[in-house]
Amino acid sequence: MSAPFTRDVIDRPVIERFAAVAAYRGAAPAISDADGVTSYRALAERIAELAADLDASVPAGAPVAVDLPTGRDYLAAMFAALATDRPYVPIDTSYPPERNAAILAHAG
Repeated sequence: MSAPFTRDVIDRPVIERFAAVAAYRGAAPAISDADGVTSYRALAERIAELAADLDASVPAGAPVAVDLPTGRDYLAAMFAALATDRPYVPIDTSYPPERNAAILAHAG
C-alpha cells in the first residue's frame, strides 16, 4: 500500500506534480495509445514544446480549444495549456458547428 498524499503535494498544481513524476520516472511508460507507448520524459518534452508554441501564439490567460482524439497528443495539449496558465476547452468537431461555436463563445 502506498502512503497517502500529504497536503503539500495535494496543494501543488497538477502540472507541477506531473513534472515531479516525470523527473523521477523518466523512461517509464506514461501513456499507451494506438500509436504505442510514450515515456514520462518524452511526454514532458512534448508538453514543453507545445507550451512554448502556446506562449508564442495565444494571448496570456486565453482559453485553448483542444480538438484531438484521446491519447498522448490530447494529454500533452491539455497539460501544455495548464503549464502556461491557460484553461483548455475540449471540443469535438464531429458535433454540430453551432454547438462548438457556443462552447467556444462561452469559454471566451
